[in-house]
This record gives sequence, structure tokens and C-alpha cells, in this order.
Amino acid sequence: MPTLRPTLRGLLFAGAALVAGTASVLVAPVVAQAQQPPSQGNAMAALPPALRAAVTAGNGQAVSQAINVLSGGSPQRAAGLADQVVRAAEQMLATNPQAAIAAAGAAVEAVRNAPVQTSSPQQTQSVVTTAARIFVSPAAIQTSPTQAAALATATLQVAITTNNSATVATVAQAAVATAERIVQN
Repeated sequence: MPTLRPTLRGLLFAGAALVAGTASVLVAPVVAQAQQPPSQGNAMAALPPALRAAVTAGNGQAVSQAINVLSGGSPQRAAGLADQVVRAAEQMLATNPQAAIAAAGAAVEAVRNAPVQTSSPQQTQSVVTTAARIFVSPAAIQTSPTQAAALATATLQVAITTNNSATVATVAQAAVATAERIVQN
């Protein structure tokens, strides 16, 4: 029976295979969800009129301003509005990917603040995971790869500050998948 002698090349190959296998297991659920239409009713209709207009227009700055005004300084309200915005953005991804990316970016920025994350960790996590489904989607990558990459970066930064390792891993793998798709296009 031959003896196995690990070589550097063999170890590197095995390590790469292990990383690739782990990445595919973590990214597969996010990619699969990104390709399915959202199932939560009509999130756009639930938005306040000013916020709905800003989201529909794809004006990220107006979305941020509307969230700030409508929240009245309440971190919980800001997180709730950001969650509504990112869900509406996910629903409009197939019809207006650029507006969806801009709205999702504004939602991610709204939950970047520590008071928002502290007061509403579940809504922050929801915003981050929904934004990941948006930036990893083929529609976002094909329509606006630069905006998708920027959204991936911002989303990963916010995910890291949540100190939720599962969320960080999921968003990081989705960001890597997005980068790979952008490079391939």
C-alpha cells in the first residue's frame, strides 16, 4: 500500500476545494432566493407616499431624507422604514434594477448607525440579508455592476458591525459571488 505524502501543491489544492465547497453551500441559498420573486404582498403600496415616490424614482438621497424625516429621530422607526424600503426594492428588482439598488443602498445606510442596530437588531439583519439578495441577483449585476459592487461593500460593512457571524458569512459569500460574476461579465 502506497504511503501518502502531503505536498504543498496537494495541500493548497485541498484547501481551495474545501473553500470552494463551503462557499457554494453558503451562497446557494442566497442566490436561489435572489432568483425567486418575493412572496410578501405588495411592499411598495405599504410605503408612505413620499418614501414610495423616492424609491420608485431610484433616488437614494431622497430615500435617505424621507427615512430621516418620517422616523422623527426614532431608531426603531428608521429601522422599520429601512426594512420596508429594502423589501419594496426587492420587489421592483425585475422591473427597475437601478432604482432597486439605489433604494437598497439607502436602506443599508439607514441601519448603519449604532443606535438603529442596537434598538432593532432583527430589522437590521433583515435589511442586510435582503440587500444581499438584491446585489447578488443577475438583474442587478447585469444592469449596474458598479452599483451592485458598491451595495455589496456597504452591506458587508454593516453586516460586520452587527457581530452576527452567520449574517456576516452569508453576506460575505454573496459579495464574493457578486464579484466573481462582475469579473466574468
